[in-house]
Amino acid sequence: MKKIVPIIFYVILSCLVPVVFCTASYAQIETPLRIPITPEEIQIGKVDWYGVYIQGEKIGYSTISISYDSDDLCYLVKQKYRMKLKSLNQKVDTITETLLKFKDKPPYAFLHAISTTSINSINKSSVEVAKSDDGFKVIVSSGGEKQIKNIPIIDYTLEDLLTPEQWIKQSPNIGDKISTRLFDNSFLKPYIGYNEIISKKKTTINGVNIIYYEIKSTSSIDDFVDTIILDNNGNTIFCTVQENFEFRIEDESLAKNLEYGDDLFINGLAFIDKPLGDPSKTQSLVVELLGEGAPSITNGPNQSVIFDEKMDFYTLKVGSEHGKQPEITPEDIENNLEETIDYPITHDKIIKIAKKAIKGASTEEEKVNCLVNFVKDFIQYEISIGIQTVFEIISEKKGDCSEHALLFTTLARALGIPAREVSGLSY
Repeated sequence: MKKIVPIIFYVILSCLVPVVFCTASYAQIETPLRIPITPEEIQIGKVDWYGVYIQGEKIGYSTISISYDSDDLCYLVKQKYRMKLKSLNQKVDTITETLLKFKDKPPYAFLHAISTTSINSINKSSVEVAKSDDGFKVIVSSGGEKQIKNIPIIDYTLEDLLTPEQWIKQSPNIGDKISTRLFDNSFLKPYIGYNEIISKKKTTINGVNIIYYEIKSTSSIDDFVDTIILDNNGNTIFCTVQENFEFRIEDESLAKNLEYGDDLFINGLAFIDKPLGDPSKTQSLVVELLGEGAPSITNGPNQSVIFDEKMDFYTLKVGSEHGKQPEITPEDIENNLEETIDYPITHDKIIKIAKKAIKGASTEEEKVNCLVNFVKDFIQYEISIGIQTVFEIISEKKGDCSEHALLFTTLARALGIPAREVSGLSY
């Protein structure tokens, strides 16, 4: 549901590393569509439940509902998602709950949001965005730190959230496209979602004709290409999130029927049958891939994949000389310098650590090298299964590749060096 309702999932299943950007070119974003709706078209009391799956295994559930608050005269959109994962024999139960408030008059402007995340019943973080006289006030609590900042007016409405649903009710054709505004608390501003009708399929259930629409969904903030399937009433039946997570509509009892499954980390390991040599001198890695998951490994920066039809296996080549490097645009630079909830780059503690890390460096390359060495020495390597905020990393000084990447990216952005985290199934 990433492109229809604002949901973000934090599941570390692979290695994350920071990427530093150097050059860019601005891409124009078209004006998003906002379809007007009447109060009668808002489905008060509607509650949808979804089972969340990865590689066919159920790992969680999600629910979303719309209601009306007659005391505050506003519409409420409630979201909850729960993930129960087992990795390296550790169990992680993550619950995130979000409440969005919208005015009760068209176009139903965004008023307030509060989101909380807990892991194994321990509160990890909260984000509150509240309307103020000249914009919005944001209060973020995580890792024992509280941040308060003011941001401009957020141009987001309930009509934006419901526009994809209303669009489907208009019976679009294959190839039709729209762009819409999306919002989540992590970015503190709307971004753009792009939807295109890929196919239409008709069926009859209990004598009722139903049309299913398959949508290709992308956004302005990442490179994921997801699939959404809706019926002709605009109900989301199925969707993918970040290409790997599947949301399947279920009744409440089935959706909430959730147990810890197999160990995802252990099951995701690919064992290599020969020594790799001295890792400090290794510049390239070539691996033959077999098995059900092999086709999911694709070409990317520093990575190329070739399929041998005769031998029926894939050859993965990893290293700086492999793969095609993406063209970096000015928009990429701008996006990867931004402050978000995950990257509190204007916080005094972050700025102080960043300046300490690059002491004596003058060029941008020297600063990046200093940051790499600082983060390597600062964090004691230890496998981390749950979500860690940057302030928790600074406090505990422990973590694995994801903690290294998060700290590096935050410090780099604080110094004006554009950077982002990337992840991979092979590294």
